[in-house]
Amino acid sequence: MILCGVRDVQDYRIRSGSTNEVISGGSAFNIWAESLRLGDFREVKDLLAQHTTETSQTFTEQALSAVLIWTCCQPWSVNALCLKACFGNETGRDRTQRIGFDDMLGAREHLVSGREIHLDQLADKLEENRVRRMIKPMLSSAEAQSFTAQDLAYVRDLGLVVRDAPLRIANPIYTEVIPRDLTSVAQERLTRETAWYVEDGSLDVDRLLDTFQRFFREHSEHLVHRFDYRETWFLGDGVECEPWSKRCLRSWSTT
Repeated sequence: MILCGVRDVQDYRIRSGSTNEVISGGSAFNIWAESLRLGDFREVKDLLAQHTTETSQTFTEQALSAVLIWTCCQPWSVNALCLKACFGNETGRDRTQRIGFDDMLGAREHLVSGREIHLDQLADKLEENRVRRMIKPMLSSAEAQSFTAQDLAYVRDLGLVVRDAPLRIANPIYTEVIPRDLTSVAQERLTRETAWYVEDGSLDVDRLLDTFQRFFREHSEHLVHRFDYRETWFLGDGVECEPWSKRCLRSWSTT
């Protein structure tokens, strides 16, 4: 018998009825012969070639490269991205049309902004303390906080981080989804008056970041306590936005 799920059996916690404390080791009935993990795809191009064989629809090299880079061959991300590109719109369903980079880019934006169930469930895991201990340092570029081997195994089984060192978010799609989810409520409260920092459809990144820093220095004491992952906020006078943030904003401004 094979039981297939997101987590290992040992991660399911049993609590005592009187004190509601976690029983160390879980249930005595949580026994298994072997715990296996379905790994990442190895030959994504070969998988997409099967689609070409069945439908005669081809992919450009730029589209294939985008799939590899954005998903890092993670199975759900590969399937979801290609499903949106090949079946999610009329152009993709027209088998005479070649799937290009723009098709993949549109599919990626749909996944990120559409709050797909899988991505939504992963984002929900950010509320768990053992996940926080792993993800916070990655978002804030801070030194890793103390975490256990069980924490690491759990986050890896969820697919939030890679299996090898150094610790990092599993793929660029997850890297974009997690910060968006953490700030989604705050974004809904923002007044979208973009004329002062958008010119010809592109972001004036330096002006936007400088204005944000000035605003945050004035109002940080009222903002920080509202949000999870407080370590990811920029603090203090003269603090420059970290390079990761500038890279993200510049990439959004060009796409």
